[in-house]
Amino acid sequence: MNAFNRLAALPPTISTKAELLQRLGQRAKPRPEHVCIPKSAEFSELNSLMAASNEDRIVRLREALARASSRLEHDQAQSRLAGYARSQFERER
Repeated sequence: MNAFNRLAALPPTISTKAELLQRLGQRAKPRPEHVCIPKSAEFSELNSLMAASNEDRIVRLREALARASSRLEHDQAQSRLAGYARSQFERER
């Protein structure tokens, strides 16, 4: 399976930090040395499609992980408050 098919495949339903780090590592790195790369339009278009697909997934992963983190913090605060309210209720009985 080539890289384009792998990136074009449906993304997993669970966003993980490991996937985010893997995709960040897959970004194209600047090459200071002279490298022979085909200059055809199809090759350039394929590279730009792969890069755009990877960048879109990185953005979605960051957003999903940020939402999950804020939900976790909110739920943790709510559970602490619920426990406090329960203890106060038991104490007043």
